[in-house]
Amino acid sequence: MMSRLSLLFAFLFYPVGFGEPVHVILGDPVSFPVIGNCLNEPVDRLYRVTEHSNRPVAAREDGVCKPAEDYKDRVDVNSCFAFSRSVYTDTGLYELTCGSRDQRVQLNVVVGSEASATEGQPVQLPCYFSPAGGHVDSIRWERNGHTVLERNLATGKTKYGTGFERRVSLPADGHKHGDWSLMWDQVRLEDGGDFFCSAHRGDVREGWGDPAAVRMKVTKRNPDQTTPHPPHTPTQCATEKEGCGMGTWIAVGLAAIIIIIIIEIMFIIIIVTIIIIIILIIIIIIIRIIIILVIIILIIIIIIAAFPLLQSLIWTQRRTSTNL
Repeated sequence: MMSRLSLLFAFLFYPVGFGEPVHVILGDPVSFPVIGNCLNEPVDRLYRVTEHSNRPVAAREDGVCKPAEDYKDRVDVNSCFAFSRSVYTDTGLYELTCGSRDQRVQLNVVVGSEASATEGQPVQLPCYFSPAGGHVDSIRWERNGHTVLERNLATGKTKYGTGFERRVSLPADGHKHGDWSLMWDQVRLEDGGDFFCSAHRGDVREGWGDPAAVRMKVTKRNPDQTTPHPPHTPTQCATEKEGCGMGTWIAVGLAAIIIIIIIEIMFIIIIVTIIIIIILIIIIIIIRIIIILVIIILIIIIIIAAFPLLQSLIWTQRRTSTNL
């Protein structure tokens, strides 16, 4: 009777979800938030809250960790309130008591996928969800418990988390295909981490995306790599990959044609220049030949004009000699 009253009290005075949300990917370690200076208390306990009772998970008494039988192989005895690995059935509500204080944690263990990217390159983290029945107000992406991006389905407005403003986006027609993938045009090194995709009605989570989580690893760009293409419209190539590919090939083809035309024009200019130079050389040679011919003709004319005068002088000299 008392346990049921306690559970009813929790329903009335804790918000929906019953505690601080902690999201982990299946198989990852889990650390439950510890209240203040909980280590100074003689007795601390961690419970799994169920419909009918609270099941012990671990207790720390005078600094000694005592995990429950079902959790002995996974409780980290050093911190006591942590799992070395998570299993799918760990999802649920937990209560940590520290002296007279207590704190509730809603643990969500989800199946995730992995994605890798290189610094400065585009990347897309998949998430699919169909808000059937209209019971979903928004789609939310989170990392480390903080909002990365949230799309209001009614207004279409997007709210960005700190550091992600105008750097991430969702497909423009995601509502048609249930595609709520998170996209970057140019990813940064600090963008790596575990991202969780979920659907909400107000502050209540109505469901997880598929996959619910993506672990993204971003590697540093090699200095030898070329600089990526300038950013494109977020949804342009994400939704029309073939069109973007064709556009790239068309641009390459046009560039090649322009280069070929320029080379041909330069070749023609060189050929024309060589022909003009040859013509000029021929003209100079012809002019020199003409000058030489003119000089020869002038000399002949002078000789012909001077011959009668020379003959007259010779006859005059002969007569003078005869008279003497």
